[in-house]
Amino acid sequence: MSRHHRGETRRWERFRLTILERDGWACTECGRFFGRDGRLEVHHIVGLDAGGARFAAENCRTVCRSCHFDIERRVRRPPVAGEEEWVAYLRSAPYASMVHNDGGMSDDSASKD
Repeated sequence: MSRHHRGETRRWERFRLTILERDGWACTECGRFFGRDGRLEVHHIVGLDAGGARFAAENCRTVCRSCHFDIERRVRRPPVAGEEEWVAYLRSAPYASMVHNDGGMSDDSASKD
């Protein structure tokens, strides 16, 4: 890992903690409190690929993994043909325990940062 990359990673971790603390360690979407157990993520309101600022506090909010998945699915891509069939497939075994009723993934199934 390059020195630059390590510096950016440390900067991101400090910034991330600032956002989590600002939002009271709770998901700003569903309101659930998680504390420091690692299930919270920082969501960029205007995505980096759309020109959003990576380290701008006003462009970031705290969300749980489940809500982050749902936001990204809803906001970052338009619905696709056949999505209902895909969600139905995911709800079937062995995926049923990982998927919410709305088709979003559960907290336990999401990968860590």
